[in-house]
Amino acid sequence: MSIIGKSVEFNQCGDWKQLKVVSRPVREPIENEVRVKMDCVALNRAEELYLHGKFVETPIFPHAGIGYEGAGIVEKIGKGCSKFKVGDRVSVMMNVKMAKNSTQHEYAIFPEKVLVKHPDNVSQVEASTMWMAYQTAYYALVEVAKIKKDDYVVVTAASSSAGMGMIQVAKAFGAKVMVTSRTTKKKQAIMEYGADHFIATNDQDIEEEIMKWTNNKGANIIIDPVGGPYVEKLANATAYLGTLILYGLLSPDVTPFPIIQCWSKYADDPILQEKAAKWINEKFAKKEFKSIVGKVFKGIDSVPDAYKYLDGHDLIGKVVIEFTNNFTYTEHANRRTVTAMDVVCALKKQGRTLYGFNG
Repeated sequence: MSIIGKSVEFNQCGDWKQLKVVSRPVREPIENEVRVKMDCVALNRAEELYLHGKFVETPIFPHAGIGYEGAGIVEKIGKGCSKFKVGDRVSVMMNVKMAKNSTQHEYAIFPEKVLVKHPDNVSQVEASTMWMAYQTAYYALVEVAKIKKDDYVVVTAASSSAGMGMIQVAKAFGAKVMVTSRTTKKKQAIMEYGADHFIATNDQDIEEEIMKWTNNKGANIIIDPVGGPYVEKLANATAYLGTLILYGLLSPDVTPFPIIQCWSKYADDPILQEKAAKWINEKFAKKEFKSIVGKVFKGIDSVPDAYKYLDGHDLIGKVVIEFTNNFTYTEHANRRTVTAMDVVCALKKQGRTLYGFNG
């Protein structure tokens, strides 16, 4: 007898009002697939772009699913799967393809390769927020920028969950970290993640402040999810032979180099994925990284309201939806957030290395 489960769907592009929670039969996993009973999902700004039809992936109508991130329990395993057993706690890594394997279902089916076990001391809520933020940070800082001790690192729009991940990964390598936000409103919450210096870009000139902070040498690494003409100031403030990484496009203005084209160069590399998962899981197992969970909603039926909240709030931390009551989680009162896309692209210019990321 087939299982009936709730799913979040939409049948045309638009805002959160297009999202409907429906009940549908749950299919069996085929070869190399795993069926997961989802405990919770985390929301992502990329999903808003997807919902509006403006993302690199195109929704498949009718009954398009949505959702990049989540955590749950392995419920059934298809032929050829060897990494997991029924009952394992797993979370979804950033190489999942949302159009084919979205997360926002009571029972979701994924290729085995996009799932990973997480440490026992990490809650399902926290696990649902780990991979988009921390894989983005790991690939950008460790694999691309080759971060090292005492590097000057600038993280812009640092109240995003990806920004919080960037701060913690950079500090794990002994780097000096400057963070930015438009105003001082979120300063205290951002600085709790270990940053050394803060600037409010509405009141301070970012190029001047970076040069002052680095004794006119420029930053070794600058990480930016905004794009647009703002990038020119960041390029000017990058050290000679430094690295400027663009991992999102929050700005509506034209950015003078491409990003989307190289999305899969890091996220789909199985060796790098395994390396990133091992490193990130070790940090969480040792409790060296802080939670980036923000607002928590209850139940799959609250998904449209959660997207309404995401769309209408200036956030710090991840918005998460608990689908089950198998665990408890204390919400962080002051953590609400934006998550920037995580796309990867490389470009060299005038002795500086320019990379693009999305997630």
